[in-house]
Amino acid sequence: MNGEYSVRWFDSWGSDNGHSTYGGDEWGMQDRAGQLDWVLSGGNHISIFMFHGGTSFGFGAGSLDAELRAPFTTSYDYGAAFGETGRPSQIYTYFRDAISKYVPEIPEVPNTPPHASVDDFTLTPVLGLLDDLPTASHISSSPVVMEATGQVFGHILYEHIATSEVSGVIAPGEGLPRDRIIVYVNSKKQGVLDGIYLNPPSVSVSLAAGDKLWLLVESLGRADNGFSDQTKGIYGDVSVGGNVLSEWNHYNFPLDEAPAAKNGTKEVQPDGLLVWYRGTFATPGSGGMESDTFLQLPGAVKGHVFLNGINLGRYWTIGPQQELFVPGAYMNKDSENEVLVLELEPGTNDRVARGVAERNWSNNPDPDCPNCSQL
Repeated sequence: MNGEYSVRWFDSWGSDNGHSTYGGDEWGMQDRAGQLDWVLSGGNHISIFMFHGGTSFGFGAGSLDAELRAPFTTSYDYGAAFGETGRPSQIYTYFRDAISKYVPEIPEVPNTPPHASVDDFTLTPVLGLLDDLPTASHISSSPVVMEATGQVFGHILYEHIATSEVSGVIAPGEGLPRDRIIVYVNSKKQGVLDGIYLNPPSVSVSLAAGDKLWLLVESLGRADNGFSDQTKGIYGDVSVGGNVLSEWNHYNFPLDEAPAAKNGTKEVQPDGLLVWYRGTFATPGSGGMESDTFLQLPGAVKGHVFLNGINLGRYWTIGPQQELFVPGAYMNKDSENEVLVLELEPGTNDRVARGVAERNWSNNPDPDCPNCSQL
């Protein structure tokens, strides 16, 4: 038995990481189907990975257990026979022809509607994620990992209030960041430390007594293989210029649900804090599969999207995934759909979003690390 016959390899976030697909590669598809035929001809069992390329909604996407962090995209469609939206892809025909030799009968492929489009709609900033901090879940001399505070997914904020002057390069714990850290001083972004890169730039800070140092750590996904430590957050002491900082407050932001208060107004500040944007759109078509679309966020850098309270997943301009799948089944038939976007790196007030019928797999430089490289 072949328990995991991979169609293609995983898609991991990265400016140089392309999308895994056989699109147009006739020889590649014939070769893959030929191997499938050979396995079945011997009366063997096989599990095709992935036959249907689904979606890792919310924070369900995992990662490779590699020397550097290699988090997977929200889309789990790696050249699958049935694409992310449940429609047959080009390689499906090759697999179908191979399988049909060894089964009595295969039903005809049902017709599937084309993907829908949604006109541009405005996204307005309504709330800052860190405007009103919750009660600290943990207070200790040194930071503890996310799991030690009772949190599994999402973001965790570490706060240190300086008692004296200190300056220099910040070293947030031992080893690689776990996984991506945005550094703020008095609510002003100082830089980003990202565990997916070989050569991330250092971040220097200068603190005076009373200044607030915030380290917002995002978990990008745990490894689906191997036995390396998969705890997230900060592991070990934090130092600035070689000086260990003591006394830390921990604040949990698991983002289990979208914010309740979302009708306010928020002024976006350059190099400021995370912002929730809100917008609405009408369901295209009559709902269901014919309303499936891909959400496009022009100008967005990195963040998460909620549709009608459902976490659709993570977006990141570096690619290769550029749009999020929006199932028609998640849309409202008789009322407008609410989109809430948590942008980690806002730079403008009003933005737009749209639904597109054809998705775009592409890459862009990381604005926080344009010259960084990955394995």
